[in-house]
Amino acid sequence: MGICSYNDSNPVCRCHSDNFELVDKRESRKGCKKKVELRDCPPGKETMLPLEHSIFLTYPPELSLQIYYIAISACMLNCLVGACNAYASTSLSDGSGQCYLKSNNFMSGYHSPAMPSTSYMKVCGPVMPTP
Repeated sequence: MGICSYNDSNPVCRCHSDNFELVDKRESRKGCKKKVELRDCPPGKETMLPLEHSIFLTYPPELSLQIYYIAISACMLNCLVGACNAYASTSLSDGSGQCYLKSNNFMSGYHSPAMPSTSYMKVCGPVMPTP
């Protein structure tokens, strides 16, 4: 779990927020892990971490089974309330209204200021933004 962007030729990966920590502090490309897993989260404490200009990568058959055409707030709430046991969602801001849910707990993503999408990841609250 991590969001990566690219400088001239190398990926630069980081954790989504302080709700996560690097798996290996010497090699950021190995990704991040949640500090508190959802299964250990007290009831009612799950919340959504917004990731603007980010997209979670999906692979068939995952994507084709979980596409919806709904508003961005509904996309986030659909994931939060447990639709398809989702762990994350991405809402495309390209005019299509497309939303897709991630039901696999293994995630990687891409971040770019030019990316017309917002992704949300379910975490044990409160959300702790990275300074």
